[in-house]
Amino acid sequence: MLVYIGCVLETKKRYAGWMYESEDDVEGQLDAKGIETIRRDTCMVVANVLERSLKLIFTQNWRALSAYLNTKLSRLEDLPYTDFVFSKEFRGHYAENAAVPQLKVAMRLAADNPAHITLVGERVPYIVTQGPPDATVISCVRSLPDFLADQRLQIHYTYYAHVHILPALRRVTDLLPVTICWRADVGTHCFTPGCLTIGGNPWCAACSEFGSTFRYAITSLAREERLRAVARIACSRCQERSCCNMELCQNHIWNGLARTRTQRAVTSHRLYSGYNPLNLMAFQ
Repeated sequence: MLVYIGCVLETKKRYAGWMYESEDDVEGQLDAKGIETIRRDTCMVVANVLERSLKLIFTQNWRALSAYLNTKLSRLEDLPYTDFVFSKEFRGHYAENAAVPQLKVAMRLAADNPAHITLVGERVPYIVTQGPPDATVISCVRSLPDFLADQRLQIHYTYYAHVHILPALRRVTDLLPVTICWRADVGTHCFTPGCLTIGGNPWCAACSEFGSTFRYAITSLAREERLRAVARIACSRCQERSCCNMELCQNHIWNGLARTRTQRAVTSHRLYSGYNPLNLMAFQ
């Protein structure tokens, strides 16, 4: 027998519950139908945030929910770009001036390669980037090859938060005595994990004085360099195996690393001028 102890019913076919399958179950499991946690036409960041939030709601851990959402929404720029990729079904027949992202991407791919035909039912990946203040959403849609080829393109984090993440959460919390209010901050958060100070620099005034924060930035930069080395090795193996997607395989990692702020965090730290790579432990 399946029992829900806690349930959120959005519509007839869209609901989620804290599921127990037997009397021996010590902890429940999240069971969802028709909502963003399992839908294929949304992006990973929406699914992950909603799933984690539902678990905290059903366990009634309200303080942890508030802390999680505040941290997650404030640090969207630290997530990999793959978490922001939509993959929606191409239906084939659209109106002439239809503002449909998958149609725009399909037409762009066909313009680049006339032999490329997007089939009906095929899922077309795309990402939404920043644009001018008066830009429409459809004008900010980019295919993955275009996004990877231009490192100047930045993900439109405010759009993802206000148009996709928060509405998905509010469809749940509107049924509960919970109100979610979040305002996009102007500026970036301090590079130190857990520090929510906002400013124009990677470091706040306090963290820029600590050797431990500088050591964290150095080790993060070294970790990214190792990832670049792994990418080079993987791509050389792809060449040996006649991989037909070597360029995307290579850019998949390198473009994600190119958009991180680790290098700027290292060079802008107050202790960088006295940095000696052979004596990292001196920064305590």
